[in-house]
Amino acid sequence: MAKCTACSSIVTDRRGERGHDALVETGSEKFSPIGKAAVTKTSFICSTCGTKWTYENDKNNSFAGWHEVEN
Repeated sequence: MAKCTACSSIVTDRRGERGHDALVETGSEKFSPIGKAAVTKTSFICSTCGTKWTYENDKNNSFAGWHEVEN
């Protein structure tokens, strides 16, 4: 299935960007790299088109943020 308009508008690889209202959280994990702040990765699926996403919240990585996992 093709990505919906809302998923197509998600800005990837940039921290702090918004997802959209049809994303449903499916899980979350938190880990702490040695000597750095904790990182949280949260998984989502779009209830409209089924696209799977992860959101990485990592203050040490400017390319963290939304990543498409599977469409």
